Amino acid sequence: AQASSAAGGFMSIRVGIVGISGFGGGEAMRLVAAHPSFELVYAAGEGSAGSRLGDLFPGAPRKLADLVIEKWDAAALPPLDVLFASLPTGASAEALARVPKDVKVVDIGGDHRYIEGWAYGLADAWPAQIKGQTHVANPGCFPAATLTALAPLLANKLIEPGNIVID
Repeated sequence: AQASSAAGGFMSIRVGIVGISGFGGGEAMRLVAAHPSFELVYAAGEGSAGSRLGDLFPGAPRKLADLVIEKWDAAALPPLDVLFASLPTGASAEALARVPKDVKVVDIGGDHRYIEGWAYGLADAWPAQIKGQTHVANPGCFPAATLTALAPLLANKLIEPGNIVID
């Protein structure tokens, strides 16, 4: 998702994160803050609503420190290009169904991993599988860590795929 400014130059990709006070949401915030094309314009959480990002994350970049965490409401979203959702399993299916159709959604939680209309993917392992998709369900923590470590080894034939055991 890239937007152009009226002058024809590049304009940032407007990002929102729901579930920002949890581990996945905090990591999404850290990655979004460091990305040169992303602009975090919306942060939502239940227990942390009303807090400033800088209070919740003392190491947050200065440009994000004053962003106030809102109570999650899909009907009140500002204009976004992409929404990262890090909600507990069982909480995102209904909530994300109300997100406007023009917003791309990446579900970090577990609700959409095997749901029709959602691409199951990890950018580091299967970039072609998720390219151009509007709804992406990320693998869980353990599959993501495992796939990220094994994918380059398998792709470069440095290990045999038949006898891998992850314990």
